[in-house]
Amino acid sequence: MTSKPRQRNIPKEKFVVRDIEISNVTLRELLEKDVKIILKEFGTRPTVELRMDNQGVVIGFLIKLTLNDWLGAYKVEIIEKVKKKGNFLAVTKYRYALSPIYDQNDFFRFDHDSHLDPEYPAEHINADETKYHKSHFTFPYDLDVDLQKVNTGNMITAIRYYLKDNVHPVVDRGREYIQIIQ
Repeated sequence: MTSKPRQRNIPKEKFVVRDIEISNVTLRELLEKDVKIILKEFGTRPTVELRMDNQGVVIGFLIKLTLNDWLGAYKVEIIEKVKKKGNFLAVTKYRYALSPIYDQNDFFRFDHDSHLDPEYPAEHINADETKYHKSHFTFPYDLDVDLQKVNTGNMITAIRYYLKDNVHPVVDRGREYIQIIQ
């Protein structure tokens, strides 16, 4: 009589969930810097919406921009949610997205959420599952791009690169974007 080997409970690896700390900057300064970067790169003033908590304290912002490029029309969305943490400003959530207005299958979105279950990575890139065979790409399992280093400046450069060369950030483990996001 043969018996089946007993399945072992292999513990899942826990990801370190942490805020992304930025030193020596206020939320207002961060927002002004982001808007200046967008104005410089695209020559268009974005729409800005402030996000507030229940007490009316500004805790983040949403920046929206529509771009028309030789590839078509695109919607850019930048969301940063922060909290004061000692002498630092801590980014608890970000979302940097580029999506074509007329072809919803060729989008990308960089996400960070400090409050996700520790079983899951805090950062990932979303992409069209049909086109790229999965919808969530994480570092270091699917990508060589360290998503902890993402910020508005390098994301605007990444968007510019994508619009110029049409190379999606999840293709070839994102290697084309390593120099941009560092």
